[in-house]
Amino acid sequence: MISEVKNPLLLPDIMKLAEFVPDTPIKALEKMLINGMTSKDAKIIIHKKHDTVTSFIYASIEHFHGENVVFVQSCYITPENVNIGHEFLARLRAWAQEQGLKRLVMMTPRSYKGFERKYHFKPTFTVMTREV
Repeated sequence: MISEVKNPLLLPDIMKLAEFVPDTPIKALEKMLINGMTSKDAKIIIHKKHDTVTSFIYASIEHFHGENVVFVQSCYITPENVNIGHEFLARLRAWAQEQGLKRLVMMTPRSYKGFERKYHFKPTFTVMTREV
């Protein structure tokens, strides 16, 4: 079952899954999720199977390249639920349309090619970092 989360009691279940996402700043994500549960500018969507949260996506409305967009902040989909990603993105696209927004944006430390092929994202630019 796929549903939107507003209940903070589900936060520990989501955080357990977030630990599987490489390089996730867990404490920062936890604060974002808590704020997202009460914000009209954020969505947390989960997939539950047999009362267990198996997958989640968290997105918020952010300003990017001169326009407001739906920005996918974090997502984890269990390997046995790979098709849930399409449903998550369909719900985010519908939400974006309701808000009058035209883009979904995400970043990944993984190869973008899978996201481009499977979910139809297109790379816009490269994020570069440097130690100071």
